[in-house]
Amino acid sequence: MTSLLRTRISVRWWRALHWSAYLCWPVALVHAVGIGTDSRAGWPLIVTVGCFAAVAVAGLYRLTVPGHAG
Repeated sequence: MTSLLRTRISVRWWRALHWSAYLCWPVALVHAVGIGTDSRAGWPLIVTVGCFAAVAVAGLYRLTVPGHAG
């Protein structure tokens, strides 16, 4: 969404919105684990673990492969 808005808002606002997504992700992950009685069994657990794994792999790749860090 932030990239779609990029041409309509200032760079400062775009950057703030874009980076806030990185702060919201851990909150969403904790929320996913902590809701309902079925959050730790079946497909909700598979989705949560899959999301965590995908972000962990992407983060490790970015930090360890030359030319992809910061």
